[in-house]
Amino acid sequence: MKLDGQWYQTDCTWDDSSDNWYSFDQRHLYFGLTDELMAIAHPGHSKIYTTDTYATRSTSLADNYFVRTGDAAKWAKAYSDRIQKNLDAGKTEFEITADNASYPPSISGIQNGIIAYAINQMTWTTDKAAVTLNATGSAKSFTFTAEYASKSPEVSLYGRSITLKDNIDVNYYMEMSDSVFEHDAYLEFKIGGQTYKLNASDAAEVNENGKTLYKFSCPVNAAQMSDTIETRIVIDNKTEEEYLYSVKEYATELLSKSNEYPEETIKLVKALLNYGTAAQNFFKYNTDKPANAILSDTDKIVAAADFAAYKAVIKTDSANSQSNGLTYYGSSLICKSEMTVRHYFMVNEGCDINNYKFSYVNADGNEVSLTPKKASDGVYCVDINGIMARNLNSNYACKVTGKNKACIFELDYGPFSYSQKVINSGNSSDELKNLVNALYWYWYYGYRN
Repeated sequence: MKLDGQWYQTDCTWDDSSDNWYSFDQRHLYFGLTDELMAIAHPGHSKIYTTDTYATRSTSLADNYFVRTGDAAKWAKAYSDRIQKNLDAGKTEFEITADNASYPPSISGIQNGIIAYAINQMTWTTDKAAVTLNATGSAKSFTFTAEYASKSPEVSLYGRSITLKDNIDVNYYMEMSDSVFEHDAYLEFKIGGQTYKLNASDAAEVNENGKTLYKFSCPVNAAQMSDTIETRIVIDNKTEEEYLYSVKEYATELLSKSNEYPEETIKLVKALLNYGTAAQNFFKYNTDKPANAILSDTDKIVAAADFAAYKAVIKTDSANSQSNGLTYYGSSLICKSEMTVRHYFMVNEGCDINNYKFSYVNADGNEVSLTPKKASDGVYCVDINGIMARNLNSNYACKVTGKNKACIFELDYGPFSYSQKVINSGNSSDELKNLVNALYWYWYYGYRN
């Protein structure tokens, strides 16, 4: 017979008796079966439906009598706890003995086929994952295969902070389910035309109020404090969440609660914003959105700093260092999230830069070799990189030796040595002077201790 567009097998002679030997009304057992289930009662049907010319294949149980009455769902429910126990144990294959195993196979085999269909219509999950469950019924038992889907990755923003330990970092603290690490997951930061990508597996794990959080940090240059950081959480090339934030926004939130923080913290935040604005003005970057716009006119004033103690000391092996073929040409300071002191040297015509060795003593007291780079014709430079904010007041001994290993130059020089020169030079612009003064107060309130 054809029901709702599907062909079903039905034995029209089966309901001629009202005798009931089983726990259900068996008169309707053969109403609306698949070919496979009808072949249990009538084995000869197997030879019929398996021929190439058989055109009315019966494969559905959607309109089976017991499925439509709801009895099949009730029978299936009787096995729910036993099935769930196996799923919770993570089993991918298991078997459960049928409750009607004592019935004749022509009865139990068909009933269990209908029950298996009802089980397969049910939704199955564990506390870890959704489950695709396939049940097959036989006369004595049910066999199951289970596939466990990875639990949907869950990620959410818990909070943000600014770290001024060495660099200026905007930190994002994320709550992430374990399944996130089974996917291609990362945070992407965009700021000032730069893009930073941090994989979930590279995040620092921290504990906050009993929660396990994952910390992602975006570096920010001084001039970028007003820039909006565009942040995306990406999982398997799909953007899950997006956020907009800035150092200026964080500082504004903190200053709005200034009574909740120590006075030194408030001074540091104000110094940070003035440093950002000074960098914007010097580099002529985003000057229409100054970082310190939220400060009062009084707080925007950057006091003059005293750099006298940091004046550079330059030693040579003779009154006329040019006799060695090398002349100290000057120094500069490169301001990024970390500082770089750059020294320039002029090489006399006919001399080879490779005949000189450059090194410096770092903050840990270790001597580090420096590789000269050509800056222009006859002029070379060496960089002392990665000077952290806490070491802005440190001078670094840079040494130049010749072939005979004799010292030609020794420069005792640091970031504030450059600042001292700027302040005392009549050629320095007001923007540069303001920048080095702002840098000093940023260091003073944040790192001097």
